[in-house]
Amino acid sequence: MITHNQLHPKVYEVSKVDDTTPAGIVQLTLKQVLYDPKRDNPDLMVCDYYDDGGDVAITKPSTSEEPSTPSTIMYMAVNTDGELEPAEAPLALSIGTLYYYGADFDGAQWRIELEGDYDDATRRALEKLMVIRKVDDSTISIRPGKSNKIKGLTFKLIVCDIDGGHESSINLEVES
Repeated sequence: MITHNQLHPKVYEVSKVDDTTPAGIVQLTLKQVLYDPKRDNPDLMVCDYYDDGGDVAITKPSTSEEPSTPSTIMYMAVNTDGELEPAEAPLALSIGTLYYYGADFDGAQWRIELEGDYDDATRRALEKLMVIRKVDDSTISIRPGKSNKIKGLTFKLIVCDIDGGHESSINLEVES
């Protein structure tokens, strides 16, 4: 990403992406890097636009590629040794109870979305009541907040890798 300043453009690269909580909010950590007039295109505000030969380096991905393999979301429970292991998922989530879910790959990016037709403000408020915490690189905990507003609602838990591939989802219903 390059700033609008044509005389002294500043170049930034994304060094970290965090989209775990709250739902719908993505936090980017940027690191300033050196502007390279041979590779960067300030008119398009794109860094590394050209390769070393001066040709355009950015290309659209081929549509002939195979789609990415969906991942599997596993419900996890704490065993007698205090460790998380795959288990049979509950039919519905209880308010105030802690649940664990894991992906079958490291670097999982998690988000939760409310199912149904709601205005944006209501959707954001209700999604915030589903508290998600990262346990490790592939596991999260979810605790439905102590609010009667989410009773009977269905949320979609979505996981994908950092590039958006291997996306998978499951529906989570909160007990009414």
